[in-house]
Amino acid sequence: MSFQQSVRIAVALLILGLSLMVVGERADSHVPITTRITFNREVVRILRQHCLECHSPRGVKSDQPLLTYAEARPWAKAIKEEILNRRMAPYRAVPGYGHFLESYHLPSRDQELLVSWIEGGVPRGEEKDYPSGLIAELSNPPSWTAGEPDQILQPRSETTIGAAPYTGRQCFSLQVGNSGPRRVRLAEFIPGNGRVVYRASLHLAPAAGRGPRRTSRVNPCNIPERALTPIAEWVPGQRSFPYPPGMALALPPQSVIALRIEYHGINGPETDQSRVGLFFADSTVVKAVETINITSSTFSSSPRRVVEFPLSADREIIAIRPVLRPGSGSFEARLIRPDGSSEVLVFVRNYRFDWNPTYHFNTPRPAPRGSVISIAASTESLADPLLCQVVVAK
Repeated sequence: MSFQQSVRIAVALLILGLSLMVVGERADSHVPITTRITFNREVVRILRQHCLECHSPRGVKSDQPLLTYAEARPWAKAIKEEILNRRMAPYRAVPGYGHFLESYHLPSRDQELLVSWIEGGVPRGEEKDYPSGLIAELSNPPSWTAGEPDQILQPRSETTIGAAPYTGRQCFSLQVGNSGPRRVRLAEFIPGNGRVVYRASLHLAPAAGRGPRRTSRVNPCNIPERALTPIAEWVPGQRSFPYPPGMALALPPQSVIALRIEYHGINGPETDQSRVGLFFADSTVVKAVETINITSSTFSSSPRRVVEFPLSADREIIAIRPVLRPGSGSFEARLIRPDGSSEVLVFVRNYRFDWNPTYHFNTPRPAPRGSVISIAASTESLADPLLCQVVVAK
């Protein structure tokens, strides 16, 4: 082949490539736009509120990012399907039963805007309408919600997490080192690597002996979880809320905390060094916080469990967290007071075992002595399953 022939072929290929680019641009530009809803103005703000804590570079769904138009555009049809089938956002508490500080429910108006955008041609919108600083915010590690903690605890070294399909749970013993009793108004967990941290829990170890060394040598990771005091649970996207004014969790001297983290691997090996922030309360605290674990009977042949937990003293219910097993269905927690009045604390339909947040009430629910917390749950027949955690003040 001569040099001139090579040049002619190269020019022809270049013209063909430019032609395909033009055709592609024309095809995209001729997609009918029938909506004024745009990604940069309305859609990304809805996603920020309900989706991007998981579907972003720092989230557990970083393989399905929705942070930019280029990332979200290929998922448009999938987003519509998830919305219409009420699978996303993964909120299962039925609106109208319980009033919470944070509703993960996708409001009807937001659903309509997203569907309108998708069915109307998924327009991008003006660049100036995209929230400034959003990409940087969701590419960096999350920050504390209540300012800088009074004390930060973390494992001594980084933990290596294997590549997918690795899943595993690891426990870390964290010593608070407090010489005297302390009261905590908020215990907040921040994942060091949100792409692999699937859930986390904090538990307080029981005191071992007396005196200045009463808990200094306790390793809570060697103690069954049922013998520990629950402090907090975390799932991706869940916000942290301090206890209401005048309420706090008591820490004995030389407290030791068990931090349990469930990891799910991704494409390659990763590392994590998550943190726990403790925010201490002042002397105005008058009510102590505790968590009640409500379980069913040891064995049951029926898939529907009904459990009644009586309260032997006055309590205020701060938060509630359903905890069922795989294969579960609905869940209802009802507070029945001595005067016969009752209210549904939370009602969950189509329960998801892989995402079970804590629901914090807007206002603590008064539960006088003699009240009963009634749990009705559809779950598999298992030995002694944990059904619910109820955070109360006394």
